[in-house]
Amino acid sequence: MSEVGRTFGVTLATSTVLTFTACGIQQPSREADVAFSGTALFARGQQVYDAYCLACHQRSGAGVPGAFPPLAATPILEDRIALIRATLFGRPGTAMPSHCNFDAGDIAAVLTYVRNAWIGTPKESISTKDVLLVSADPGSPLCQPTYKR
Repeated sequence: MSEVGRTFGVTLATSTVLTFTACGIQQPSREADVAFSGTALFARGQQVYDAYCLACHQRSGAGVPGAFPPLAATPILEDRIALIRATLFGRPGTAMPSHCNFDAGDIAAVLTYVRNAWIGTPKESISTKDVLLVSADPGSPLCQPTYKR
């Protein structure tokens, strides 16, 4: 595991539980992310990445030139919302599929992993709440990731 993986830390904030009636999704509080936090969140993200992302984006995050774009050192890693949207809804016109059927916690974990795997300075984690908020945005395509309590 990289030095980032060993030292990665997460600050959890208290938040109100919200209900999105339009989508029927109950929004978990930030406390729900305690199940995977810090190095455990990073490690879970690496497991998800290895299972679903590695073949296209490669271990180094460099992708496959001409076929699959890199993740490492790309601007999308700085834009949390764009990164969540690309993962949830896919990227039309590319090989990137939608992952709406994935568990929101797994999406949060894998995005936290890709934001931190190939850099020297840790970035803030992405939470389950962040994923569910983006999926419930009225301007977004219909998407209901699962949520395990």
